[in-house]
Amino acid sequence: MDEFLCTVMRDVAVMYVSRLSDGLPAHFYAGLLHVGDEVLSVNHVAVSGVSLDAVFDTIAQSSAIVLHLRPTPSAATS
Repeated sequence: MDEFLCTVMRDVAVMYVSRLSDGLPAHFYAGLLHVGDEVLSVNHVAVSGVSLDAVFDTIAQSSAIVLHLRPTPSAATS
């Protein structure tokens, strides 16, 4: 599968979901992933202070990805 689940960006010290893939059906996300969610860790490794390149390398070398997220305030109330 060549589709990516989401796009991740860094704004100062925070890594967050900036876009969800257009190529996947909406139910794929099951309401669990939203634009603006803060990414706390990838595969149980904290992303605070880690470069995007290092996070992408971790993802590229993994057969499965576990994200720990802090929901955006709007996602937490919807």
